[in-house]
Amino acid sequence: MIYIKVRYYYNRIDINGDGVPEVIVYLVGPFVCGTGGCSLVIFKQLNQSYQLISSFTLVNNPIIVSRFNKKAVSLFNKSIGVVMQDITLI
Repeated sequence: MIYIKVRYYYNRIDINGDGVPEVIVYLVGPFVCGTGGCSLVIFKQLNQSYQLISSFTLVNNPIIVSRFNKKAVSLFNKSIGVVMQDITLI
């Protein structure tokens, strides 16, 4: 059996303003990263489990949640040096 090592970094923050923090998970490893970046997934808590609400590829650090508009998350791509996506969760 072949195992592929995937590391992850996560944080909980209420992105959509409903009072329940979402979980932002940045995945790192050969299976989830390429030359342009790695993968990012966002989960929301649903009862005693979590539901995937969004996923992204080609993401680099930093991942920024605005303190002025917590519903906005900025994702960067280092290879082009600009904001790749601004996402808003509702």
